[in-house]
Amino acid sequence: MIHSPLRFLWLFLIVFSFSACGEDVPEVDEQPLSITARIPSEPDRLNPATTFHAYSRVINEQLFQALLQFDPETLELVPQLATGRAEIEEITAGPLAGGVAYTFELRPEAKWDDGQPITAEDVAFSVKVMLHPDIAPPPLRPYYDYFKELEIDPDNPKRFTIRSNNKYMLAEAALGTTSIQPAHIYDPEGIMAQYSIADLSDSKKAAELVETNPELADFALSFTSTERSREPSMISGSGPYRLEEWVTEQYLRLTRKESWWADELAGAQSTLEAYPKELNFRIITDQTSATSALQSGEVEVASQIDSRDFVRFREDTSFTNRFNLFTPLAFQIYYIGFNTRIPKLRDPKVRRALAHALDVDQVIEKLYAGLAERIAIPFHPSQPSYHHDLPLIKYDPEKAKALLQEAGWEDTNQNGTVDKVINEQRQEMTLRFLTSTNSRFSQDLALFYKNALAPIGVELVIEAKEFNAIREDFGRLDFDVFSGAWSQDPLPQDPKQLWSTEAAVPGGGNRMGFGNAESDRLIEQIRTTLDADLRNQMMLQFQEMIYDAQPGIFLFSPQERIVISNKYDAKATPIRPGFFLNEFKLHHSN
Repeated sequence: MIHSPLRFLWLFLIVFSFSACGEDVPEVDEQPLSITARIPSEPDRLNPATTFHAYSRVINEQLFQALLQFDPETLELVPQLATGRAEIEEITAGPLAGGVAYTFELRPEAKWDDGQPITAEDVAFSVKVMLHPDIAPPPLRPYYDYFKELEIDPDNPKRFTIRSNNKYMLAEAALGTTSIQPAHIYDPEGIMAQYSIADLSDSKKAAELVETNPELADFALSFTSTERSREPSMISGSGPYRLEEWVTEQYLRLTRKESWWADELAGAQSTLEAYPKELNFRIITDQTSATSALQSGEVEVASQIDSRDFVRFREDTSFTNRFNLFTPLAFQIYYIGFNTRIPKLRDPKVRRALAHALDVDQVIEKLYAGLAERIAIPFHPSQPSYHHDLPLIKYDPEKAKALLQEAGWEDTNQNGTVDKVINEQRQEMTLRFLTSTNSRFSQDLALFYKNALAPIGVELVIEAKEFNAIREDFGRLDFDVFSGAWSQDPLPQDPKQLWSTEAAVPGGGNRMGFGNAESDRLIEQIRTTLDADLRNQMMLQFQEMIYDAQPGIFLFSPQERIVISNKYDAKATPIRPGFFLNEFKLHHSN
C-alpha cells in the first residue's frame, strides 16, 4: 500500500452510501474518558516525515498537525495551523519566472507544548526534512522537487511565502498537508537552519552536501532514530494528544493534553476539535479476532471489517442494537500487480491473458459480498478524469489461451502447464503470488486466482508472508505477482509516485515496472498543468497507456466497512481509516 503524510490524490464530491443501523442509542451526559479502536496493522514509526505507513498516519494525525487538513464531511482542504488557504500568485520575473508563490499565515494562537509559538521557521524546517536525502522515503520526494525558496515576512514570523520554479498541480496540497514539527526540539543545534530549501531541492546537490557535511548525516541519524519515532518523551507535536504508551503488537495509548493551544478556539472547525480524554488503538491483525473483539465489547470502533463478517453483522439485530454500520465508497484501489521486469511477464499479451482468466465480477460477489465498484484502470471511478470509455476486461478463458499461444506459450510436454524457451532454456509458466497472512481477502483472492489460472495452463504458487517480509521482497523486487491496495485522498492524482520509471526501482512506488520515456514525458506535463480540463484530457491519454500495457489487473474500489458503537455521536468518512476519533462525543440527553 502506498501512503504519504500528504494524503492526497483526487478531488471530487462523493455520495455517501451510509447504512446506519440501530435505534437504541444510550443517552449519557459526561464526556467519554476513552475510546478503543481497532487498527489492523502495527505502525512502523511515529514520525510523519519518515513513514507513509497507513496506520502510522492514523496515529500521527493525532500527535502532529499541518497547515491544512481534509474536512471529513466536505472532503475539502480547510485550515488547521494556517489561518486560511494559500494566497497563490504566478511568478513572472526573476530566476523563478514561470513558477508560483504560495503565501500562508499561521494562527496567532498556535503554540508548541513548551509554550513557544509555532512559526515559519518550523515550516521551513519541516519542508527541508522532506528534502533531506537520508530522511524522507523516496516516493515522497516528487511532491517537493519544485520548491526552491521560503521567505519569512520580516514583520510577522508567522507569515511566509514559499516559491517554486515551475507550476505543480498539487503544490498547495503538498505544502498544506505536510506535518509541521518543532525545529527547536527535533533540531536543537540548528543544523537544518544552515541550509536553504534551494540547497536541498536539487537531489544531486543535496546528496553531495550530505556526503561533504557530516553534521547533515548526523542530524539524519538522530531524526530517524527509533527513539524519535517510538519513545513518548521524544515525540513532540502540536496536536491535541500525546503518546502515553506503546506496547508492541498489542496497543498504543494516547492521552489528551490538559492545556492544548486550540482549546481557546473550541468549535471553530472540525480540524481543531478533540473531545475524548484517551484514545486506545488495539492492534488486531487477524480478522476473526477483530470481529470477536467487537462482539465482546473490547473494541468500540473498527474499519476494514471482512466483507462477509460485515454483511453478517448487518443482519444481526443483537449487533445492530449496539453498533452503527457505515459503507462510504473508500478512496482505495484494489489490484493484482505483475512484475513486468521478469521475462515471463514482459509481453503485454501474456499480461492481458492473465487478466482475461480472472472473473472479477465473481471476485466482488463471492469474496467481497458485492461491496465494491469494479474499475478498468487504477483510478477512482468518481474522479473527473476517470476514463469511463475504457471497457472492463471480460472474463474469457478461451481468449486468454489464444493470447498465450500468440505469445509463444504452449504445453509442449503435456504436463498441464504452458511453457516457452526463454534465454535458451525452456521455462514453465509458473508464477509466485505474494500475499499477506494478515488479510483474509488477500489469501482468498490468491486461491481464487490460482484456480482460475489452472485451466489456461498457468501454475500459481501462493507465498503468504507477514507484512514486514513482504516489504523486504518489494525492496528487492523479488516477486512475480502480488495483491495490493492503494489508499488515496480527495485530490487529483500526481501519477509520478506510482507510475514514473524513476519510481520503478527497489523501494520505489512503481512496483509493476510500468513506463517508458513517452509516459514519463506525459506525467511531467500532467504535473505542471494547472488547467483542470486540459490536465484531465492528458490523464485520459495516460490511462490509455496503462490500459494497453496491462501491468496488473485493476479490480475495484471497495465500499468501506465501518463499525462504530452507537453510544457515540460520530460520523464515518471515506477518508481512511473511515473515522476521526478526536471528533467523537458521547450522545447527550435531550
